[in-house]
Formats: sequence, structure tokens, C-alpha cells
Amino acid sequence: MYMTRDFIKKLEGIDLSSPRCTVDMKGIVSKYNDSLIQELKTIIEDTTRDKKLRFVAYYSLSIIYRDGGQYDHYCKHVYHYNNWFTEYPLNNIAISHYYKYSISISSRTDYDSLHFLAEALRYAEIAKTDISYIFGVNNTYASLIVWAKERSLPVSVQDIENGIKAVDKELELKWNNTTSLLLKGRLLYYSGDHSGKPYHS
Repeated sequence: MYMTRDFIKKLEGIDLSSPRCTVDMKGIVSKYNDSLIQELKTIIEDTTRDKKLRFVAYYSLSIIYRDGGQYDHYCKHVYHYNNWFTEYPLNNIAISHYYKYSISISSRTDYDSLHFLAEALRYAEIAKTDISYIFGVNNTYASLIVWAKERSLPVSVQDIENGIKAVDKELELKWNNTTSLLLKGRLLYYSGDHSGKPYHS
């Protein structure tokens, strides 16, 4: 069982104002099983516990589902719990992914897909504005632009330019630069800039 004081202390120790907070959550739940998933759900639903601890459990479980490619479980999880944690800016990233994965797992009409993409970008933009200092937040926005282009969903030139600027902000944080540079390269390609020269905002 994971429901030990040591495990709870690790979750309680997550500093949501730290640039590393999502990285630290991922480290805590990197080795998971069905027992851990159930324990996290227990924490989320225990209203006698500290609200921040419950949010960390909620977001940590979203990481498990997202990184494990369990997008159906991810969408059900975020749909069910996201309204419980509206005061936490990081929740906007979870909601953005919810809309993105909802397009992937459902047979939606073109109108629904466009609406869900717009919502995914809107929530990612809110997060980018509020918590751009957290590792991965800027790349979430930028990767949505690439994801949409690869699926022939409409993306404007301004969207692509905003994505490039978001990656540049991520690069300033000096975290996961390889991923950021690859992402920037794809955005530059979609922008029509094949020169290989640095993009200047």
C-alpha cells in the first residue's frame, strides 16, 4: 500500500510555486500500479484532507494516465474532478489536455474538433499567461499547435508565431532543451521558415 506517512509527506512537499513542481510530481508517481491509482483517488475524494494535497493527488494521477497513454481514463478523470480545483492555475493544463485527448479518442464532427481545439488552446494560453515559469507549461501550448497542424486542423500564422515564442520562453528556463529545440524546429517548418536561422520575436 502506498498510503503511508512517507508517501503523503512527499505529496504534501510539492511546492506548486516551484518551476519543478510537475517534474517532482512525476518523480513521485513514476513507478505506479493499480494500488497507487486507487490511493490517489482516495486522497482526492477525502474532503477532510488539505485541499492542496488533494489537488496534487489529482494532478499526479493525471500524469499517470497521460504518460501511460491512457487517454480515455485521463479524460474521465479530469472531466470528473477538474471543477473541484478551479483555484489552481496548473489545473488549466490538465483541462487543456482533456480537450486535446477528447478529439483523439472520440468520433467527433469537424465542428466539435474545432471547438475542442479552440478550448485546448484557450486553457493552455491561460496557463501560459499565469504560470509560464513552470517547466513544460509553455511547451504544452506550443505542442498543441504542432499537434493540430499534423492533424490538418486549422492553425493561423499568428498561432504558429505564438507557439515559437512560447518555446523560446521555455528555452529561457533551461529545462528539457532537446525537446524544446525539436518542437521549435517543427514550428519553424510550419511557419515556412526553412532557413535554419534563429527566429526573432
